[in-house]
Order: sequence, then C-alpha cells, then structure tokens
Amino acid sequence: RPAGRATRQRQLKLASLERWVLVSRAVLQLPFRRWYLWVSDSVARQQAQDFVASMLERRWAKARAGGMLRAWLDEAGRSEEAAQGRSELLAMLNEQQELNRTLEKSLTQYK
Repeated sequence: RPAGRATRQRQLKLASLERWVLVSRAVLQLPFRRWYLWVSDSVARQQAQDFVASMLERRWAKARAGGMLRAWLDEAGRSEEAAQGRSELLAMLNEQQELNRTLEKSLTQYK
C-alpha cells in the first residue's frame, strides 16, 4: 500500500499545485484585466467621440459649402438683374446726354 499512498500523495500535490497556479493567475490577472478593460473602454469611448466629431465636422463643412454655394447663386442672380439695371441705366444716361445736348443747342440758339 505504500506505493498507492505515494501515488495518491503525488496526485494531491499535483492537483494542489495546479489549483495554486490557477488561483495565482486569477489573483495576478485581475488588476491587469481591470486595466485592460479600462484601456479598451477608454479607447472605444475616444473612437466614438472622434467619430461624432468627424461627422459634425463633415456636416459643418457641408453646410458651409452649401451656404457659400447658395450665396454665390443669389449673388449671380442679383448680378444678372444688376446687369440689366446697368444696361438700362446706361441707356437712360445716353438718353439724358442726348437731351442735354439738344437743350444746349436750343439755348445757344436763343442767345
């Protein structure tokens, strides 16, 4: 029976050693696991914030570009009207100059 007892003792020692290894890993890994989870959480949070910030940046850039385009189109429409107004003003100016010339001629005739 001593051989059976020695085998049993050896099995108990191996079992206790395996259990001690598992417990020590769990004890040692717990702070590192917490740290890993904290880091992965903060990285995920930062990535989400970066994603939202880039979305907002793209939205604001799109809005700025749209505003500039709308302002440009409005100005182009006004410029077309202003061009028509300018041509009308130039025509009226020419008419006024002709009228002034005829008045000057008539004044010189009466002097």
